[in-house]
Amino acid sequence: MSNKINLEDHKVYIETHKMYMVPFSTAVQAVQEAYEDDSQELLNALDEAINNLSVELTSLNPTLEELNDKNSTRKS
Repeated sequence: MSNKINLEDHKVYIETHKMYMVPFSTAVQAVQEAYEDDSQELLNALDEAINNLSVELTSLNPTLEELNDKNSTRKS
């Protein structure tokens, strides 16, 4: 994991505007890093959910086969 940008470290007081500002390129980079981190966390959660669903569906297979066997003996 890379070091995240701390915007506090980059703020500069601009007297003419009477406020602190951060260079645009630094702010853009910080937003991109935050987005990438959030996206990766969501992808990891989605992967885990898909794996859990796969395990559950696989565990249903014997039950479904059992139902198919019972249904195959029915007369039409």
